[in-house]
Amino acid sequence: MPYTQEQIESLSVLYRADGVSVEQVISTLREMERRSIVRTCEYSGEVIEGEPFVIEITHWRNVPSGRHATWSFRWMRQRWVERHYFADQEAAEEFGCMQCTNCGDWFMPDHVEYEGVEVNGDWYCSYDCAHDAGWETCEWCDCWVHNDDSLYIEDGHTFCDSECANRAGWYLCERCNEWTHEHDFRTVHTGGREEEWCESCADYHAVWCDGCDELVDEDDMAYDDEDEYRCPECRGESCSCNSHSHSHARRNVQNDLGRIESWNYCPPIRLFGISPFRMGVELETDSGNDRYAYAVALDKLEGFKEHFWMTNDGSLCNGVEITSHPMDLEYHWKLYSDGLYDNISKIANEYKFVSHNSGNCGLHVSVSRDALGKSVLVQDATILKMMRLMQRFEGQFLIFSRRKREDMEQWASFKTYYDYSPKDTKVDVKGGNERVGVFQKAADFKSRENTKYRAVNICHAHHIEIRIFRGTLKWSTYFASLALVEGMARVAKVKPLEWIENVSWYDFMDEVIGKVSVDGPREMLVAYLDEKGLR
Repeated sequence: MPYTQEQIESLSVLYRADGVSVEQVISTLREMERRSIVRTCEYSGEVIEGEPFVIEITHWRNVPSGRHATWSFRWMRQRWVERHYFADQEAAEEFGCMQCTNCGDWFMPDHVEYEGVEVNGDWYCSYDCAHDAGWETCEWCDCWVHNDDSLYIEDGHTFCDSECANRAGWYLCERCNEWTHEHDFRTVHTGGREEEWCESCADYHAVWCDGCDELVDEDDMAYDDEDEYRCPECRGESCSCNSHSHSHARRNVQNDLGRIESWNYCPPIRLFGISPFRMGVELETDSGNDRYAYAVALDKLEGFKEHFWMTNDGSLCNGVEITSHPMDLEYHWKLYSDGLYDNISKIANEYKFVSHNSGNCGLHVSVSRDALGKSVLVQDATILKMMRLMQRFEGQFLIFSRRKREDMEQWASFKTYYDYSPKDTKVDVKGGNERVGVFQKAADFKSRENTKYRAVNICHAHHIEIRIFRGTLKWSTYFASLALVEGMARVAKVKPLEWIENVSWYDFMDEVIGKVSVDGPREMLVAYLDEKGLR
């Protein structure tokens, strides 16, 4: 590195003795710098007195480490560190160096080893750091958008908004309102018009007409006099019902009251309540007399059709599953305070339908994934922690659920394929044998435990399902269950995995009770825990 005459003269006083030339001083300076005794600032060129401000840049390269018998090289990764010295941080900033907003490392944006990404006025040392900070690039326009503001579509597609998603060929299914690529749409005739449905909706809710060979909404199909399954146009009728479809005709006669949909039916989802922590409920009822009359009576209740729908379920003998739209706990409590829940139980009693006493009914509570964390990584970690809490306190949850152990193992097992407990912190994760952090464990849990009949069902894209509870029409037990789910999810979201693995049941319950957002359900949870000897 060249030295100015001024630098040489200033240091000559320190190092030059009688008879020592300037060349010898320069040689001494270079040797001292080589030995890290003297440093010069890359920005000002001046000798640094005291501790320098150092920026380190790590290089990696492949180097040959030997030969195989075939005379081809074996390669190994070699690392070395390049250091840049400045008088202080201000000099480094003046030189153009920047500090990564995410990891805090200093870098030089124009250096060949760094990509240097600027996002919304902040600098990151790499794309990985920008992603870790919650930023993603729109798949269509390549602009940066934060996870909180982006439109995320299943399978890893991120867009700024719906306009970019549409330009890239993604649209909402007109039936289930889920994002679907244009190549996966099917044209379905329904209610006298054409709609674009996703493959899933078309497969489960549309059939081919024997007359025109078009896909038609199954609700519009019926058998004609020739026993052919045809659409209204091919039958030459405006009504889709006849004697071959008695139950369907009966529902239409009742002004579409009492529709009992197929088990996998899902209408366009409506969200109720102001909190993002929304829960949907599936309440199974069975063993009654006339389930269609029962369904019509439920549909006639004020507010029922706005908030609930009814489906068949293969686990029921002659029953109806009542499913709610997602609502926060305060909104569920409002429906209870307005008398809707009490009216549901009155109708059930009138038609001899039961839930707890049938022996085969369940209460499933769904929680929005958005409530569990801002990013998919955090959501998955929260879900893993919820599952670990249930595994650690399996006995207590079994008492709370009111289920038999054999029923739990069949419909909502606490067991997982792999052990995620602390004693197995060196589990074999996808072929590795390394200590596993919460995010790696969560990713492994997500990929390996994606099956329906778990205590926590993670098969759905936008919500998880807690399946452990036995069905009930006793609303104090019902709201105690909702309060437990809300409190447990809120605790799992904020507590570290180490706390999850070491907390006692009673301390856990104290945290859960404190996290329940509504007074009424909280009081019902406390009373239920006391009743069961769990507090």
